[in-house]
Amino acid sequence: MALLYTVKEGFLGFKRARLSSVITIFTMTISLLLLGLFAIIYRNTNQIIQSFRDKVEMEVFLSVELDSAETQNVKSDLMKVPGIASAIYISKDEAARIFKKEFGEDINAVLDFNPLPASFKLRLTPEYKNSDSAKIVYGALTTVPGVDDVVYRKALLEILDRRVKIFIGASAAIGLTLLIATIFLISNTIRLTIYAKDCSAAGGRSSGSFRKTSSCNKKGATHFKSERHLQFTS
Repeated sequence: MALLYTVKEGFLGFKRARLSSVITIFTMTISLLLLGLFAIIYRNTNQIIQSFRDKVEMEVFLSVELDSAETQNVKSDLMKVPGIASAIYISKDEAARIFKKEFGEDINAVLDFNPLPASFKLRLTPEYKNSDSAKIVYGALTTVPGVDDVVYRKALLEILDRRVKIFIGASAAIGLTLLIATIFLISNTIRLTIYAKDCSAAGGRSSGSFRKTSSCNKKGATHFKSERHLQFTS
């Protein structure tokens, strides 16, 4: 019953003040659409940035060709380094196949031997996929026995970190501005709608309509007089 009464009163209010109700609905719709659009843009941009971070890997090249037991020992040492999520071993033969796939040349046929070293491809945990944390991981990996060199996309991480800082600052400013503007617009629109409905309801009643209409008019007259007074005093 309470829900039915609320719906009924809502339709009656809409009929009494159609223009103000339409303005209220339009203002609230536009405000909420702007907030929703901003949230979607922020989420998609954040996903794009994260996808670039996910592509960042570290590759650890081994100093000498190791047997299976030694390779497992090196892998265990690498996995002990904080920030390492996984380690995939790439043998010399597999490195040659990757080289042929990417460059279209068989390095064994060109040089008569395979100079490519065995390596590990390392993936970082999410909290270490930034330039400062990656530097710490890089330093720790270079101290692991059997490691000859460590390479990763340092420049890409630094560019991403700079862009993320700018993006977060701009997003916070835009989001806060939109939120304040939305609250202000909705609040003032609702107040004007209530005021218009009161005046409309007062004008439509047979008893006491003159007093309530006069009250609405007095409010407008008071506002007008105050503006006139300010003009004369200035």
